[in-house]
Amino acid sequence: MENNELLQAISNMMDQKLDPVKNEIQDMKGEIQTIKGEVQTMKGEIQTIKGEVQTMKGEIQTIKGEVQTMKGEIQTIKGEVQTMKGEIQDMKGEIQDMKGEIQDMKGEIQTIKEDQAAMKSELQMQIKRTEQNLRTEIRESENLILQEVSRVHHILNDHIGNQNVHTA
Repeated sequence: MENNELLQAISNMMDQKLDPVKNEIQDMKGEIQTIKGEVQTMKGEIQTIKGEVQTMKGEIQTIKGEVQTMKGEIQTIKGEVQTMKGEIQDMKGEIQDMKGEIQDMKGEIQTIKEDQAAMKSELQMQIKRTEQNLRTEIRESENLILQEVSRVHHILNDHIGNQNVHTA
């Protein structure tokens, strides 16, 4: 076997060993992109919820303003006091309902934040594991290559030492 054929054989062997690693890296890159997309989607959902919370806060402020206006009307129009007290009680119930909804939303936002943090942590762990696996595979490939190079050197040294081997 000539040196070029031997080098070609080594090159082909290295390509065969590295192709699965390259494919796995590509797959992992795809998975990472998918996870990044999901994180972006969650960020958008969080922004939507924050907007809804701001809208509700505005509505609460509006309702509070209406309550104050009604209190002034109660003082001015004493004949309608009982009717307006009932309306105020209804509005207070609505405010309480809205406060409950806001509390629910805050809980949902907190859950989303925790889920996002957990996903981020899990993603970081997965990246570290992938990096460790890749490093291990690279070390193993390097060792195999070094063993093959050493074997080829040994064969070449045998040929140099004995010129009569494999000559026609």
